[in-house]
Amino acid sequence: MKIRVHEDNLNTKNHFEEYYSKPDWRQGWDGADVRLSQTMQLVDDRFGKHLDVGCADGTFTKNYLKKFPDTKGWGIDISEVVCKLAKANCPEGEFIPADCYALPFEDNFFDLVHCAEMI
Repeated sequence: MKIRVHEDNLNTKNHFEEYYSKPDWRQGWDGADVRLSQTMQLVDDRFGKHLDVGCADGTFTKNYLKKFPDTKGWGIDISEVVCKLAKANCPEGEFIPADCYALPFEDNFFDLVHCAEMI
């Protein structure tokens, strides 16, 4: 079920394509690094494959791969622009434009799914 969060329907591909095309898109992300650090304290190394839903620029995937180098990381985002940013920021990750309501993976493919910076 898709939820309309605003009369402009901010959760659309077009919105994110435009938003992440701006050079100052990261403005307002204060605290994301703290949230990432706190989240990573909850995770141990008993996983092999992880998915970041709503991956933005791939920062979470990049940090998971750095902390857990024997794992493989994927990220999805609704925007192709965002996935290109993520791949540039985290070349070792796999980033796929996809809708979180229809994941392009087999059931039980991932050991860890991270979805923290989405509305």
